[in-house]
Amino acid sequence: MHFPPRSLVKFWRRNSLYWRRLQWQSRALPDCIILGAQKCGTSSLHWYLSQHPQLFTSPVRNEIHFFDVTGHAGGVKDRFPQGESWYRAHFPLRQQLPPGAKVFESTPMYLFHPLAPERMHLLLPEAKLVAILRNPVDRAISHYQMSLSKGQETLPMLEALMAEEDRLAPIQAGQQYGHPSFTEHTYKSRGRYAEQLERYLQWYSQDQLLVLRSEDLFVNPHTVLRRVFAFLGVNTEFSVPDLRIRNRSRQSIPVPPAVRSYLEGYFRPHNQLLAELVGPEFLWQ
Repeated sequence: MHFPPRSLVKFWRRNSLYWRRLQWQSRALPDCIILGAQKCGTSSLHWYLSQHPQLFTSPVRNEIHFFDVTGHAGGVKDRFPQGESWYRAHFPLRQQLPPGAKVFESTPMYLFHPLAPERMHLLLPEAKLVAILRNPVDRAISHYQMSLSKGQETLPMLEALMAEEDRLAPIQAGQQYGHPSFTEHTYKSRGRYAEQLERYLQWYSQDQLLVLRSEDLFVNPHTVLRRVFAFLGVNTEFSVPDLRIRNRSRQSIPVPPAVRSYLEGYFRPHNQLLAELVGPEFLWQ
């Protein structure tokens, strides 16, 4: 299969968004946000939900990054100041949605980003939120392997994990959330799920939040998806036809036993806090 060049895709998105933005007031806002976390099956969950006949997402891009700030080699992007019209331009026209339809989007950075909860609540106070979490030890290792494969990491695995606090200290002190290291080198920080969920619970009620384990999604997908469908208020009897895993990590390197031991010790108190917040199954023992 041949795909169009990336430059052509960007050109189409820019021009499509311009015309869609002219109709922004007639477009829907999301009823649901998949918050993340990164490397936890967010892409797969997004794909599964998009197959439901009552669930609709953005035809422009999967990860919209409206409520966060992203940083990369080309600079920092903060799309939130572009306003509601820019965000609505990504979604379907309300009149084209069938009765009972729900709209959703997913951006894995939302769960981790400190600015996202308040920003999201300003525009979507009634939204339902879904967080899908993975054993933070496995998540951190997968994140490291991704950064290594992209040339974003040069340190050995254990050294990179232990250097995280020093790397991030000046970034967090200055709230430089668009700094590349805030995206690329937050191997452990992103696995401290309890503190991230608590930021959302300052703005949203507990019954607006559904927390899933990615391990359960991939072992018992139909059971987990029925929970999500019930939470969103759509037909729970629909059976998703394509359950292939999306965005699977392609690179795998040997993990020294010292790395896993270090991460298990690091995350133990954070997992305990998470279990107290959302349930004992999140201890990952």
